Amino acid sequence: MGGIVSLFFDSGIKDRGTSEKFFDLKPNSALCLAIMASKSIASSRSIAVQCGRFGLGLFERTEAAIIVEYGMLALQDAGFVKLDATGKKELLRAQESRTYGLEGVHWTLTAAGAKRAAPFYCSQVGQPPEYQKQARADLLAANKAALQTGRELEATLS
Repeated sequence: MGGIVSLFFDSGIKDRGTSEKFFDLKPNSALCLAIMASKSIASSRSIAVQCGRFGLGLFERTEAAIIVEYGMLALQDAGFVKLDATGKKELLRAQESRTYGLEGVHWTLTAAGAKRAAPFYCSQVGQPPEYQKQARADLLAANKAALQTGRELEATLS
C-alpha cells in the first residue's frame, strides 16, 4: 500500500489544497508510471502487456490498451513523460492506425516523472526515503536504456 500511496502523496499534506494537488495523477496514469518505474520499460506496448493477462493480469487486452493510451497521454500532459523526435513520429503512426494502445510509441521519462515515481520505486525495491535522489537518477538511466532496447527490438520485429 505504501507504494501506491507514495504515487499520490509524495510530500507533506498541510490542508485541503495540498491534499487535492496530489490527485492530479489519475489512476490510469499512476498505473502506467508505476509499471514504467518498476519494470524499467518505455513502450506503450510493453506497459499494456504488463497490464494484461500475460503480465499482472489486471485487464483484458483491449482494456489494457485503453488504460495505457489515456494514461500515457495524461502523463505527457502532466509533464511526467515526453516524446523525442522519433517518439513524435511513432505517436503519429499509432494514432493513424486508429486502434487503442499507442503501440510502437516509446516514452521518455522526465525529471518530474522520475521525481514523482521515486518514492514508489524506493518502496518497491526496499530502499529508505533517503535513497530517492539516487532513485531518480536510476529511473532516468533505466528509462534511457529501455527506450534504446525497445526501439532495437521493434526494429527487429518490423
